[in-house]
Amino acid sequence: NAPATFQRTMDVVLAGLKWNSCLVYLDDIVIFSSTVSQHLFRLEAVLQRILKAGLKLKLSKCSFLEQSLKVLGYIVSASGLSPDPAKVSAVQDFPIPRNVRELQSFLGLCSYYRKFVQGFAVLARPLSNLTKKSSRFIWTEEHQRSFESLKTALTNPPVLAHPKYNLPMEIHCDASGFGVGAVLSQHQDGKEHVLAYASRLLSKAEINY
Repeated sequence: NAPATFQRTMDVVLAGLKWNSCLVYLDDIVIFSSTVSQHLFRLEAVLQRILKAGLKLKLSKCSFLEQSLKVLGYIVSASGLSPDPAKVSAVQDFPIPRNVRELQSFLGLCSYYRKFVQGFAVLARPLSNLTKKSSRFIWTEEHQRSFESLKTALTNPPVLAHPKYNLPMEIHCDASGFGVGAVLSQHQDGKEHVLAYASRLLSKAEINY
């Protein structure tokens, strides 16, 4: 299909630069660097590739030498990664779901930012269970608490630090009777920084052992 073909084209055009100088998702190209001089060097390299491929850029849609960028629902800066405030507002303003479809929409919004929420799967468990085919959609106080807890967790999410691959990383794990969770962290500049949270519910078979 067209998007996949375009992505493959961009991967070929920027081969050798992708991941070490830039990231590309369809027509979004993000060039990253540690210094201004390095940034200008990488910017020229990317522009030369685009020129050589016969592609064109629309200047009004380009931003240069930015300190932070909004990319795919995230704010990316030197400090780290944080959710787009507009997306967080959509979660905060989401009304109480009246049916499974609306609940799935809410969970979809929240799940996109689950790596910012410690124990996300456990917090969302009552709501996730309500979306199962075997469940009747009856909204209870337990569901309301889960609904509000997820909103609260995303009100002031942490800024997830960028990993420094030359330094050790730590994984801290925990488990309960129905879920497992982990935190990926790293000590940078004398402080421990969270890189990401992860969690999931256990299957029926896993709960048994």
